[in-house]
Amino acid sequence: YSLQEGVDRLCAYCRHQRACDLKHRRGKRSNSVSACGEMSKTKNAQPALHKVIMVGSGGVGKSALTLQFMYDEFVEDYEPTKADSYRKKVILDGEEVQIDILDTAGQEDYAAIRDNYFRSGEGFLCVFSIEEPENFAATTEFREQILRVKGDEHIPFILVGNKADMEDSRKVSI
Repeated sequence: YSLQEGVDRLCAYCRHQRACDLKHRRGKRSNSVSACGEMSKTKNAQPALHKVIMVGSGGVGKSALTLQFMYDEFVEDYEPTKADSYRKKVILDGEEVQIDILDTAGQEDYAAIRDNYFRSGEGFLCVFSIEEPENFAATTEFREQILRVKGDEHIPFILVGNKADMEDSRKVSI
């Protein structure tokens, strides 16, 4: 999948989960949910917000993918990220939604604060470099940490093999 397709899939899952949650709460709120479980629309209603967390080891290209998605530009220079947040409106299934992408630090120095980031995520894009088998192996650790924090094995988690333009130096094949 492209990053856009991955984000679309995560958002579709999150929208489905919200609709299910609303159906279960239908009897507890007055007039906020229609019979089909959808939130009633008002003139000033904000688009639904979906929180996506980018995870992966340092230097795998999380920021490059995020910036490509946000601004349609390729970044060649590597600068380690502490944590950057981006928001973009997109059309999903004919409806405007907002995607909030948290581009996290991959360096081990920041491992202690990852739990806080993971708690807020509705879906995760786990990035590894096809040039580094260690990065691919680390994806299992990220998945396990997310499962531990979220307590939900059905949380959307998409594995992204990055640096496909470096095919000659590929060391990871799936």
